[in-house]
Amino acid sequence: MKRIICVLSVTCVLVFAMVSASMAGHVEDYERIAKETVQAIISGSVSNVDKLIANQEHLMEIALEECQEHQEETPKDAKLMDLVINNASRMKTSSLEKPEEDWHDGGVLTANGIDFDAMDPLAPATIFMHMVVHPASAYIALKDYKSSKDEEMLDVVKDELSEVISHMKHVREHLKSHDH
Repeated sequence: MKRIICVLSVTCVLVFAMVSASMAGHVEDYERIAKETVQAIISGSVSNVDKLIANQEHLMEIALEECQEHQEETPKDAKLMDLVINNASRMKTSSLEKPEEDWHDGGVLTANGIDFDAMDPLAPATIFMHMVVHPASAYIALKDYKSSKDEEMLDVVKDELSEVISHMKHVREHLKSHDH
């Protein structure tokens, strides 16, 4: 019986370690993709707009996994994470101003009983929210750029992703402290 418990314990530790490494890898992928997108725009290499658009969707998928994980681990943030998860697909189908009003200015949060003004901008839940919102805004801007060729839309993409990249240090610290 002790042997079975020992084997089960070791198995649980190994599975947890693999999941932790996987989550850390996702965050590294997120940061790499965001930086590559910004670099492509800075260098003027935006010939494959469809790939950049797909990359924004991938960034959102990675961030939504983090939101789901955080929702399960941190009940006090579950309402916020649930809002982000349930509204992610709508974020990228709205106008460029809508994510700003709804998420950066707290419209959706306040309407759902979350005290936006009390939120810590560097708290994990806030950063995970931004990890979804910023690529959604970049997605909208890239779609607009694809049809209009308006160079200002590329500046929007660069600004949106640069902002979320600046928060990645805090994400890595959070994941490390929670042994993801």
